[in-house]
Amino acid sequence: MNWKPSIFLGCVLLLFAGLALLLFRYPRVTDHLSSHRTEETRYSRSMEQAPDALPKRASPLDGNGREKVFQEQREKIRQLEAIGYVSGVNESHSVAGVVVYDRSRTWDSLNIYISGHAPQAVLMDMDGTVLHTWSYAYEDALGKAPPNRDARSWRYAHMYPNGDLLAIYEGRALIKVTKDSDLQWVYADRCHHQVDVTDNGLIYVLSREPKIIGEIHKTEPISDDLISVLDESGTVVNRLSILECFRNSKYYSSIYRTIAQKLKADLLTEKHAPGDVLHTNALRVLDGGNSEQSQIFRKGNVLLSMRELNMLAIVNMEKSTVEWVAWGMWVTQHDPVLLANGRMLVFDNRGYRGKSRVIEFDPFTQQVFWEYKGDPPKSFFSRVCGANQRLANGNTLITDTDNGRALEVTRGGTVVWEYMSPHRTGDHDELVARLFNLSRIPKEWKLPWLER
Repeated sequence: MNWKPSIFLGCVLLLFAGLALLLFRYPRVTDHLSSHRTEETRYSRSMEQAPDALPKRASPLDGNGREKVFQEQREKIRQLEAIGYVSGVNESHSVAGVVVYDRSRTWDSLNIYISGHAPQAVLMDMDGTVLHTWSYAYEDALGKAPPNRDARSWRYAHMYPNGDLLAIYEGRALIKVTKDSDLQWVYADRCHHQVDVTDNGLIYVLSREPKIIGEIHKTEPISDDLISVLDESGTVVNRLSILECFRNSKYYSSIYRTIAQKLKADLLTEKHAPGDVLHTNALRVLDGGNSEQSQIFRKGNVLLSMRELNMLAIVNMEKSTVEWVAWGMWVTQHDPVLLANGRMLVFDNRGYRGKSRVIEFDPFTQQVFWEYKGDPPKSFFSRVCGANQRLANGNTLITDTDNGRALEVTRGGTVVWEYMSPHRTGDHDELVARLFNLSRIPKEWKLPWLER
């Protein structure tokens, strides 16, 4: 019997069968083998598309359930895009308006505030008399109904001396309206938390972009916060990734490692929106007034607060890098402000025995020079948000967001002005609306457009 041709024929058949199986299982095996892109890059390129633009059926690069991964990623991205604040959490109080006013010790000027009750900003005097309001509904600005109840209000507002106003729908958009609340433009790029305007009219605003970064996690989407710079017409002139600024800095390895560890812990504990790894909640453009003290304070650098890292940072916009960080003195902080004396002011939400405080500290030695705490401590606590403003007379204006109140305190801690929000929210108006921010406008603003 001649068995050699049979063996040869059998080998040929096995070879063709193997090739057929390989092509059936990996239809793009040629592209896969010839590509020099890493797995991290492939994920990143896919996730940089809009969520709805992701492939409905994942490319079968392997047989380990990639399609399911993409479906989970889409849902997690939608969760990250929906991050916001509820309009109120604490029971409404029985008093409203200005409840403390020591006229001899306050720094008198007009006040502007926004709260969780409506897409509205209110200008009032020191007695609490409303002088002007701005308002613009979400559906009128974006052309569709708000995705949830919380998107109905504004999160932050910036007033111009001529009465124009910038306002943020949290996690959705930035708008500009006139003093008469006529819409000028909309910048819809997941804007959030805070906006700042330079003396030459440039507008700096926080936005976010869900993506996958391989050094942090191969498949889990995270939210990368961005610094977007707009001109007066709302056109983008610059846009920086904060994570990319960390990548370009000496803090790269430690920050990325910290974020990766935090993300892993959040996933294990099933924390809501675990990919919100930075949660940048404040942005202040430095005016250069403290640059002689240190070049990190040069004009155009940006001071940031990242709640999830308990961290403050300064970004050099020209070099796209982080030049300074500080963490560990506060917990889930908000609203850092660089003062004229070179110190910083920050709202420390949970760093004083789990309660809130406002501290003034040296950014290099971390020495605390002043602080305000509630007496008793439980009387001053805002779990989220909060703001502080150093006034020209040395007093400090504080926004206690969760309790819907604002107070002006002296260096000695005496409350010389206190305002309790009259606005309510909840299904039955049983909650006081969160007072997101109340600030005192400069006295030199004459406001000829304001009818008094």
